Amino acid sequence: MSHPESIRDIVRYGLCTGCGLCESLGGDRLPMKVNAEGHLRPDVSGGVDPEVEREVLAACPGLNQSGTGAPRRSAIWGPYESVTLGHARDEGLRFAASSGGVTSAAASFLLERGVADVVLHVAPDPERPMRSVACASRSPEEVRDRVGARYGPAGPLAPLHALLDGGERIAVVAKPCDIAAVRNLARRDPRVNEQVLALVTFFCAGLPGLRVSENIVGKYGLVEDEVAQLRYRGQGCPGPTRIEAADGRVWEQTYQETWSSELTQGIQFRCKICPDSTGEQADLVCGDAWDGGEGNPLDDSAGHNVVLARTARGQRLLDEMRAAERVELEPLALEQMAAMQPHQARRKSQVLARLAGLRVAGQPVPRFRGLGLWRAAFSGLGALGSNLRGMVRRVKRGNNREHLPGAAETSNRETRAT
Repeated sequence: MSHPESIRDIVRYGLCTGCGLCESLGGDRLPMKVNAEGHLRPDVSGGVDPEVEREVLAACPGLNQSGTGAPRRSAIWGPYESVTLGHARDEGLRFAASSGGVTSAAASFLLERGVADVVLHVAPDPERPMRSVACASRSPEEVRDRVGARYGPAGPLAPLHALLDGGERIAVVAKPCDIAAVRNLARRDPRVNEQVLALVTFFCAGLPGLRVSENIVGKYGLVEDEVAQLRYRGQGCPGPTRIEAADGRVWEQTYQETWSSELTQGIQFRCKICPDSTGEQADLVCGDAWDGGEGNPLDDSAGHNVVLARTARGQRLLDEMRAAERVELEPLALEQMAAMQPHQARRKSQVLARLAGLRVAGQPVPRFRGLGLWRAAFSGLGALGSNLRGMVRRVKRGNNREHLPGAAETSNRETRAT
């Protein structure tokens, strides 16, 4: 099989990103549920309408991604209008956010200025705080209440079609692969280009499954029903991981411990072959401006973002935010950004070799076009063989295989568009 021909195959071969677009297209007949590996995947047990399945296969970012066609100004970093270092001027928002607060400032600004009616993003599940859900914020206050990084499955695009059907003007703040799904959908549904007025993302290092969060709280003797809050970072940059039990007990651990020792151990397979972890298909991209070398924070700080305006629309948004004194920005050289995010440069250079390894192993291979993978691969030639062989070994061990959600698994239908 050179390319998956069903939703079942997408999940079974580890190519699903968990974006939630299946649920958006299929509704109650195609809900996102947690599978045995702890990832949100479409539940096809109730049967799939053939037309819906065709739409899913065409728009699925796990199978298909294409660049925007803008000139690639860098082999690694792709197209951009500007590269800056910045942070939100609102110090409260900056402190609460994951790093410099520019993403949250942009979401708030779009609502405040009436550019968008709603911002589609993710937030802690108010009923199950260890989990995340898609949400639709309609005011800057709602954005502020839901600020912060969420390292786990969420299905952020599940409410998208309901918002399109309602004629809403939408801004999407989500992972790069979720942004790719919106771009794919726009090629088939003209409402997307008319109603989705901003695409904002961040540098992504991969999506861990729910089992990782269960292990984190399990260290402190807790199970999910006993958790009142799990905050991965924020309240400073990067800020501590904070676990609060329902009985009032509190534990904190460093971000470095959480990410390096725990979260990286449970990243879904599809992230290992991600062609665009820096959001080339978005309008505006923010990343951590780490100062500790090798892409690590030196210590807690006030927080800064690497900010890339990818499109003219993204540049206009950034210029308007700066004019309105919502953000503070200064120029940033690509060499400085590479020093802050060296792992992103390595990831981009390794993708082509890993895709080749997938093909050598006889597995389905996604179609990625216009994302500069050949150019990027030249900067990673020294690791080409090891990445190819490593992928073949992963496949032989079955690391790319996933289970379909079982009928008894808990649904993500609590996704809220409030």
